[in-house]
Amino acid sequence: GVKLDDLETNHFILIHGGGFGAWCWYKTIALLEEDGFKVTAIDLAGCGINSCNINSIASLSQYVKPLTDVLEKLPTGEKVILVGHDFGGACISYAMEQFPSKISKAVFLSAAMLTNGQSTLDMFSLQAGQSDLMRKAQIFIYTNGNEHPPTAIDLDKSLLKDLLFNQSPSKDVALASVSMRSIPFAPVLEKLSLSDGNYGSVRRYYIETLEDNAIPLALQEHMINSSPPEKVYRLKDVARSVFFFLFFTVSLLLLLAAASATASSGNVTSGFGYGGCGSGDTVGECITAVVEDEEGVEAVVRRILQQQRRKLSYKALQKQPTCNGKIAGNCIGTANRRNARCTYYNRCKRAT
Repeated sequence: GVKLDDLETNHFILIHGGGFGAWCWYKTIALLEEDGFKVTAIDLAGCGINSCNINSIASLSQYVKPLTDVLEKLPTGEKVILVGHDFGGACISYAMEQFPSKISKAVFLSAAMLTNGQSTLDMFSLQAGQSDLMRKAQIFIYTNGNEHPPTAIDLDKSLLKDLLFNQSPSKDVALASVSMRSIPFAPVLEKLSLSDGNYGSVRRYYIETLEDNAIPLALQEHMINSSPPEKVYRLKDVARSVFFFLFFTVSLLLLLAAASATASSGNVTSGFGYGGCGSGDTVGECITAVVEDEEGVEAVVRRILQQQRRKLSYKALQKQPTCNGKIAGNCIGTANRRNARCTYYNRCKRAT
């Protein structure tokens, strides 16, 4: 099975796409945190509950400052796994260039994975042409007047379901419709400066969504071919907002990326332990085989998280103080403090 003993970090930082906020990851956050992972979901400037005025954002550095602030404050030696969706891919790329020593791996979830000197707008211009639906949905905002470039892009809320959430539960569509905000335009125009020594030193993974309306498969594959990541995972028959529709699958892929200990792009056998993966199948083939069975994927995620929980529990046990040779165990929380071992330890400690 997947072995998580050699994880360099169990801390994920999740970066949303254009118009979204930290709220869009709520299912994945709950699943991972429940079983011992540390998860930080960030509202970029002007997104979610961040109070910055979208129309005043003039650069990518200003837009991603909430992310770079978190990275700057990480303790020496601590690393994280960055996950970016959609425009969040450009944002984590910027952070990879600035803080390569603090990033263990980067996962691009159907995201903008740019090359040096390229902007997100450049990337989107590679499409043969926008769909009629995308053109209809876009609303440009000209705060500085029509004679100047747009300051932001909004999306027609009445078209959100067809454009971004055609496979998402109705409750999540409703959440998005009242939570999404405008997308600042200046960061989309900014060309990234990416070096081999910084950005190129961070291990990258890409998760493709094969039925994506916003970043079509052909465009995803163009980005992958232009700057090949270490591994590519493919989600079959999945559209845009995978964190809503297939959050167990996304969690599984994040765990697989986190547990990947080698830089080899060779085959991975059925050691992952879920149905549909035969000996010699690649990770992508295995994922494609099971992605349509969310219940099956849930079972795999639960099993992997169980391994991690046992590992974390053992580490916590090792760190507990003793009293007359007795290990305290995990005595945090009301329920744990009431068990016999913790009661003994606490009494022993008071008596000594």
